[in-house]
Amino acid sequence: MIMMPKRVITMDRNRRSRCSETGDHDGPKRAAYTLDVRRDGPALARERRVDGVFPLVTNLATTPKREVLSIYKFQPYVERRFALVKTDLEIAPVYLKKPRRAVGLLHAYFIALAVASLIEREVRNGMRRRHIEALDLLPEHRGTSTPTWPRILEAFRDVRWYEVDVRGEVIAFPIELTPLQRTLLELLNVPLGLYQ
Repeated sequence: MIMMPKRVITMDRNRRSRCSETGDHDGPKRAAYTLDVRRDGPALARERRVDGVFPLVTNLATTPKREVLSIYKFQPYVERRFALVKTDLEIAPVYLKKPRRAVGLLHAYFIALAVASLIEREVRNGMRRRHIEALDLLPEHRGTSTPTWPRILEAFRDVRWYEVDVRGEVIAFPIELTPLQRTLLELLNVPLGLYQ
């Protein structure tokens, strides 16, 4: 598309204007633009050459192209995992003045992220081993085939341990686990005896 300038003479209807010897009016002149639409053949030919090509820039010079593409396609999973740091683990804001402390805190969050990933992985692998299609971890007891770390921990939010000291004797009240909590502990290979 090309913009073509064109000179337009505006006439003041309240006064008369004269034509000069060249045929131009002596009224005020302004520039107006019109569009001249044409196809740019060479540009279209260049675009046709790369149409459907997915450019991917990498520094992995010796890695095969298919592997580079598979690494790129795995990126959303990594980003979703690090989204846990900002949402459920609530890493920000950090009010530490010394860089060493900030690095230490970030290291602790990284360990928490690794533990969260391992919990999810262990539960999902256990579901496959035991042929469990879904666990009722979502709100309104809806099932999910891909339980996430926050939902797994949320299933244990009501677990409490009570001990009463009566004249030197400690009395412990047993924890009553729901069937879902028992299933999750079995999938995680956590002995139920730890909750007795």
